[in-house]
Amino acid sequence: MRRSYERASSWDILPTGEFSDPSVWTPPAQSLGTRAIEARSQGSARVFMNAAGRKMVLESGLEGKVAAALLARRDVAMLQEQPTPVDFIDFEGRDRKHYFDFLATMSDGRRVAISVKPQARVTPRFREELFLIASQVDPRYAAGVLLVTDQAVPPKVVTDALILNSVMLDRDYEAYASLAEILRTFRAPTTIQYLGSMLRRRTSGFRAVVRLIGAGLLLRVDHSPLSIASRVRAADLVHVQEQP
Repeated sequence: MRRSYERASSWDILPTGEFSDPSVWTPPAQSLGTRAIEARSQGSARVFMNAAGRKMVLESGLEGKVAAALLARRDVAMLQEQPTPVDFIDFEGRDRKHYFDFLATMSDGRRVAISVKPQARVTPRFREELFLIASQVDPRYAAGVLLVTDQAVPPKVVTDALILNSVMLDRDYEAYASLAEILRTFRAPTTIQYLGSMLRRRTSGFRAVVRLIGAGLLLRVDHSPLSIASRVRAADLVHVQEQP
C-alpha cells in the first residue's frame, strides 16, 4: 500500500466510535491544521466544522463532505486536516512539498494520508504525480495514500454522516439504556420508528435509536438513507434473550 494509492469511489458509511461527553459545554479546541487557508479566489472557500469538540478548518465544500463521512466511520479514530507536508522529488528532480488534505488515524493504529479532489479534475498528470508522491511517503508518516473524489460522497452518504455525527453529541443516557435492554428481546430486523416507539415518550425516539447505530449496538439492514423506515437489527455483541 505504501508505493501505490487507492481510489475510493464509494464506501459504506460506518458510525462513529465512542464519544466522551463533557459534563458542561466547552468551546471547541483549536484546529490541528498546519497550514493557514486563505480565500485566494472566488472559486476557493474556507469551511469550518466542529469535529467532536475541535474546530476543523477546511478548504472547500467537498473537503467538508469528506470530513463528515470520515468522522462518521467507526474505524477512524482521529482525523487531522492540513497535516504536516511531506517532502518528495518531482519528475524533474526538484525537491517539493505536498500537503495532503487529511491524515486519518485508524482504530488499528495505521495512518492514511488522504487527498481530496473533484473527479472532473483528476487528470492523468495528477494521478501520475500522486503515484510518485505515494512511492516516497515515509511509512512512519502514513501506511498508504488514498484519493477520495466527489463520487465517494453522494448526498445520501453525507446526509447519513451528518446525522450520525450529530446524534453522537446527545446525552439522553436514560433512553440509550432503555433501548439497549429492549434490543435483548429482538431477533428479527425492525424499523427505527418501531424501536423508537418502544420508548413510549412524547418526543420522537429517532435520534436515540440512531445513536445506538453510532455506538455499534445496532446494525443497518438496508442501504436506504437514514429515516424512521430504515431497518436495523441488534449487533452480534448484543446478547439476545431467549423467549420463554
